[in-house]
Amino acid sequence: MDGIAEVAARLARFPGAGPVVSEDDRLVLRKLIFRRLPYVAWYAYAKPAGDVWLLRLFGARQDRVEPDPSSWGI
Repeated sequence: MDGIAEVAARLARFPGAGPVVSEDDRLVLRKLIFRRLPYVAWYAYAKPAGDVWLLRLFGARQDRVEPDPSSWGI
């Protein structure tokens, strides 16, 4: 639980940290690999409001398919 709390805190503090995966006029989808934590996070950053949504969180070694943001309805 401490690791997940740290992920949330880092995303809140540095929402532009991950490389852009997809972008439109409302949202930026980013992916971030946490080097010291065993997680990969996909998250969206709202423009210009600045809200951050954690969309998917995987273990670093877990098989994962890249998400399709068009299916999320946000």
